[in-house]
Amino acid sequence: MRNEKGGTLIELVMVMSLLVLFGFAVYSLVCEGSQAQKRLDSEKSAETNARVAASYVDVRLRQNDAGGKISVEPNGLNGRDSIVIRYRYQDDPDDDYDVWIYWANGELREVLSMAGVTPHWDSGNDIAAVDGFYVSVVNGVVSFTVEYAYEGTRQKLSETVYLRSGPAQSAGVGSE
Repeated sequence: MRNEKGGTLIELVMVMSLLVLFGFAVYSLVCEGSQAQKRLDSEKSAETNARVAASYVDVRLRQNDAGGKISVEPNGLNGRDSIVIRYRYQDDPDDDYDVWIYWANGELREVLSMAGVTPHWDSGNDIAAVDGFYVSVVNGVVSFTVEYAYEGTRQKLSETVYLRSGPAQSAGVGSE
């Protein structure tokens, strides 16, 4: 017969130590995975928002491609250039209005105003959260860039729209 005095206590301590070590390893792995997933979701969300913003602007420009309807002007809010789409009705000029697509406070936004009147910027509708928006127009070619953060760097998504209606107007000097 063997003497097993204290043998079970040492075994118990060893098993408990191994269980604590294994639990800590699993906890660390789950936490790291969770943080990586959150980072990936955030970056994909930023890229998706940039694509939504670019697509929205592209569609609005193509929908309103008519002579003299589209221009690029400084918005007066933050000195950046904005796209202005003019809706004019010869039958009833009281119904004329402008749509401004502009960037402010990390959002690409759109606001309506009466024709020729400075809009109330705070009443604009959010299109998408992006880090920057730059637009310029030269000889009927509207170029715009949407900026967003991806993998710790600032990325740019640029598009060019050739207006069939001819040269758009530019009241600004471009944004960069």
